[in-house]
Amino acid sequence: MSITIRKKDFFIEKKYTEMGHVLPGVFTTAAIAVTGSNPYAGRYSESLSKLSEWTKENAKTFLSELLNHTNLTKEEVSSFGKAAIVGVNGEYEHGAALTHPTLGKPTREFLDGTTVMPSVIKVGLPGCTVDVPVDSKDDPYSLDYIYNWPINVSGSPMPDEFVLIISIATNARPLPRNYEGSVDLSALD
Repeated sequence: MSITIRKKDFFIEKKYTEMGHVLPGVFTTAAIAVTGSNPYAGRYSESLSKLSEWTKENAKTFLSELLNHTNLTKEEVSSFGKAAIVGVNGEYEHGAALTHPTLGKPTREFLDGTTVMPSVIKVGLPGCTVDVPVDSKDDPYSLDYIYNWPINVSGSPMPDEFVLIISIATNARPLPRNYEGSVDLSALD
């Protein structure tokens, strides 16, 4: 059974102020959420390669579509994240097969990133919310970039589907002030 895409949803948030402060630029966070049929729904399979190969084959196309919808360039993207929601006839491993290891590498290559792409997976009902983790694409120790962005896709995933989400952002959190720059891990408790 092949994977059929039922729909693609795009989410774009542009922030101009935060807590009464005008931001130094437009803070853009965006995501593409792809709803597809799960070829392993309702059954156990030792190999989940159909999911991981599908992600590998389509990741750069999804990223291109996301950049086109946002009018952003690769160079403007400073952070990223990924998530998968598996319908209730699936399992967590189906989400892991979608996101690991075949989504991070092509995303890093496409966006010229160097860090591990943060991720989350869950099994959920149609319209459930997933908090997509977002972090710096270049500096794993820049704590100013770490946050979650809630996404819910109306009517997805149905029990035999999945939703694959790729998120990008142009900045760190809007008003970071806990740390500046990279953190020396030896200084943290």
